[in-house]
Amino acid sequence: LFQYGALWNQSLAAWDISSLTTATYMWESNVALSVANLDATLIGWEAGTHTSSVSVHFGYNKYTGGGAAEAAHDALVTEGWTIQSDGTV
Repeated sequence: LFQYGALWNQSLAAWDISSLTTATYMWESNVALSVANLDATLIGWEAGTHTSSVSVHFGYNKYTGGGAAEAAHDALVTEGWTIQSDGTV
């Protein structure tokens, strides 16, 4: 979806992902997503209605460790999600 959208830098926290099964190539290359926007996306997606066992690739983007974003990430992984990113800051 945003694989080559280098100018995309927005939160997707409010997106309806209730039917999402894969977003493997969503941000795979050249998309700079701010830490704040990836944090908001993870937190919003975990809090909203979502399926289990989703695969999502956030490219080389990072999220905040030790807080709500990491907790949301870990909760999604516990539900079977595979989340690829560049880790935490």
